[in-house]
Amino acid sequence: MAIHPTRNIGLKVLSLAMATTLWFIVAREEMSEAIFRAPVEFVNIPPSLEIAGDPPSQVQIRIRTSSTIMRKIWETGLVARIDMRLVRPGTRLIALNADNFDLPFGCQVIRINPTGFDIAIEERDSRSVAVSPRLEGRVAEGFEIVSLNASPARVLVEGPQSRVRRLSSVTTEAVSVEGLVTSLSQRVALVVPDPSCRLPEENSAQLDITIIEKQEYRTLMDVPVETVPGSKQVTVSPTTVQIRVQGPISKLRYLRSEEIRARIDVATLASGQHELAPHIVFSNYADNIFKVLEIQPEKIKVAVR
Repeated sequence: MAIHPTRNIGLKVLSLAMATTLWFIVAREEMSEAIFRAPVEFVNIPPSLEIAGDPPSQVQIRIRTSSTIMRKIWETGLVARIDMRLVRPGTRLIALNADNFDLPFGCQVIRINPTGFDIAIEERDSRSVAVSPRLEGRVAEGFEIVSLNASPARVLVEGPQSRVRRLSSVTTEAVSVEGLVTSLSQRVALVVPDPSCRLPEENSAQLDITIIEKQEYRTLMDVPVETVPGSKQVTVSPTTVQIRVQGPISKLRYLRSEEIRARIDVATLASGQHELAPHIVFSNYADNIFKVLEIQPEKIKVAVR
């Protein structure tokens, strides 16, 4: 292809004139020096690789230039860009020079600190880890947490291979249970303890906390045995039983034997002798408040005439 030095000669002369004029303006201006803190930005990282460890987040660069250009740099700031296009796994030395900064024409770099640093490059990895709920505070006096579940119970994390393999769990954001007397269910954010790793899919979980009043055990004597339907043609032995009950402290302490019945259904029984297990009924309370742990005797003798 032929080269024509005279092509667009007018534009070339104009560009040269403008550059020369700019050089004279800069040369005549008062020069100044300043130190800038430039954030470090890694660009063009291969998708299969990760930066492990903690490389510096910023570097210092000291430059000399005209006052006009210096003011523009203060307005826009500087960034140290590291091109990772050709890196390979392993420990690599990153050397810094003026080419890493997008400096305007007319700037002179006096010093960069540090002039370089090591970074570890690793293959990207992922694995499933457990979700660990994090609670703050205490439930109200006399209450307790009986179950604590996160959904999903496990999530996928990814990042540098060595960091991912050390992770055993992620946590939820802190949830306060201070003074609670009822169960709690809410959506919470997930927190990865290692900043080198991240959550590519789930970043929150449903946390379900079951809170109940503390339970107590009590044995009640002489609980009456009754037949249903009532009939003079039926006799039972014994006529009372002993039961061991579990329930909320505030209700169990006031429970009396007279409020309980050991009920036997005799509606379909034929004449003769039978042995049946009684069904315990709490007359003044919902059946699910108390849990019957033991009945003595376990079976009642029933005679149907």
